[in-house]
Amino acid sequence: MKLNTVILFQRLLQKLGCDLLIDVGCLDGTHSKRFRKIFPQARIIAFEANPINFMAIQADARMADAKIDVRHMAVSNTDGTLKFNVENLSSDPKDGRKGMSSILKRGTGSLGVTEVDVGCVRLDTFLKGLGQLPTNIALWIDVEGAAYEVLEGIREIKEKISVIHIEVETREIWKGQKLEKDVISLMKEMGFVLLANGWEDVQRDLVFVNDGIMSANQPFILSTLKMVKVISLVRRAGGRTLRLIGLLK
Repeated sequence: MKLNTVILFQRLLQKLGCDLLIDVGCLDGTHSKRFRKIFPQARIIAFEANPINFMAIQADARMADAKIDVRHMAVSNTDGTLKFNVENLSSDPKDGRKGMSSILKRGTGSLGVTEVDVGCVRLDTFLKGLGQLPTNIALWIDVEGAAYEVLEGIREIKEKISVIHIEVETREIWKGQKLEKDVISLMKEMGFVLLANGWEDVQRDLVFVNDGIMSANQPFILSTLKMVKVISLVRRAGGRTLRLIGLLK
């Protein structure tokens, strides 16, 4: 089902609750700060591997005020250190390149990279190291081609994870990356149900829910899907209308 995955993710967590929300590939912390407003009692941990982005986050007083625990680390399927490819920026501040860096190398559209050594951790290793494991964990993952590797690192804690919002690709952008079909197959193997995907054709978001959560909350989840589908269609239609009359570009 195609719909606004951000709204779906938030609506599900507002009903299901969330003890710990992990933002993997947080970029500038925008999503983490929004989640804090929605879930004031949840613990929020944000990971950002790009050292330039991380320094900017550290300078953002709003992140500290929101009590978001930010870690300068990559998240993948191994523990240790890896080479992280920091994309070179263009002179245009709006081209989005500060969000294109990855543990993988981009096949096309790159202006070159600077390789840096970055600490890397599996999420199951990291969370077990925190002590008592929360019982209701949500994941927001945006890691530029490395979605599969991040998910491989949740195997030992997968039963504690309720909802996952993750960006995937339907064709190769980063060399050797796993694609949407591979991610869906892995998640099915680990006991997660695909609820919806975003509108984009190549790089889009998916929302998964734990099979146990789905079974226990099926009427609510199905009704939420229908409601968010309607909201999404109305928003898309409104956006098209505004563009046609020149009020939205």
